[in-house]
Amino acid sequence: MARDPIPADDDNLLVELDRFLDALSTEEAQKASGVSAADRAKLKQQRDTLSSKNVTKREREAAWRASVQESKEARTEVVALFRKQRRAASNALGMTNDLRARAGLPLS
Repeated sequence: MARDPIPADDDNLLVELDRFLDALSTEEAQKASGVSAADRAKLKQQRDTLSSKNVTKREREAAWRASVQESKEARTEVVALFRKQRRAASNALGMTNDLRARAGLPLS
């Protein structure tokens, strides 16, 4: 039996599904292929489900990438401010070793 390649990625799979469904869209093609209209309709429904889920996946991936970027930006801002304030506190003459330890600063 010949190998039956199925695309590994969703985009190419959807292209191949469309090609297959279009080729079998006539009654003559369905008879020739042995694929019934009901079977074709079921495959079309599953294809539509995959397409919808793929759109949802892309939207969620885009939202995730945006949230990661926002988190990185927030981290950059807080780290800059935190470093500035740690440096100021560390250099302050009134900082005792006890206060340094509680603040997580190196002891002098």
